[in-house]
Amino acid sequence: VFEQAPGTRLDQVPPSEEMIRKVGAALGRLHRLSSSFKPAEKPWGYSSVLGWCIQELKELEDQEDAVWEATQLTDALDAVHRTKDCFGLVHFDFRPDNLFLGEDGQITVIDFEDCMLNWYACDLDIAVSGLKDWLDSFPGSPEQGDARLAFLNGYRTQFLTPGHMWAHLPKFRRFSRLYRYTRIVRAIGEPVEGESAEAAALRGKLEAEAADIAMHFQSAETFEENNRPED
Repeated sequence: VFEQAPGTRLDQVPPSEEMIRKVGAALGRLHRLSSSFKPAEKPWGYSSVLGWCIQELKELEDQEDAVWEATQLTDALDAVHRTKDCFGLVHFDFRPDNLFLGEDGQITVIDFEDCMLNWYACDLDIAVSGLKDWLDSFPGSPEQGDARLAFLNGYRTQFLTPGHMWAHLPKFRRFSRLYRYTRIVRAIGEPVEGESAEAAALRGKLEAEAADIAMHFQSAETFEENNRPED
């Protein structure tokens, strides 16, 4: 159905600052094109994602805190500025294992499964965070700070995200965590017969990740307690 992406998957190529700048520029081009894109129908967006999360979580047991998080996050994100220079169709999984480096140096992007309407700053934060595993896989890679700077410098050659968007990074990261959490608990909640040792190990890893994410959620009672006016 699909033509194979040319080149080598980027996470199998030793990273350099020059290569990381090129990757940043590729995301910048993607966002620049998105900023002028006018879809015939409104695509799946952050609000639809949150609605889906609430629906899925309500069907599972002991997910009241996660549902509360999704409800609060809906209100918080609805209040964030949305214009074509900061908000549009994003990849949402722009990581080295979804990028191919061709022999001509061109980068091909794959796996648009999580593509949605969201803030470019959120997509950019996910991409920069995704550099860590790539860097850790190759001794002698650039330092995290240098890699981040190289990526952002490459990105800025193609597109500029308004600086005030960085103030909303905590909300964007909450959104990413909740979306990840919902997909995990939905997957591991399905019963499996005759599970292999490898699948059981993966299930244990995902359960631990979900438990770690859940620690960031607060209940409605905790929220009210923390925001109760002092006497």
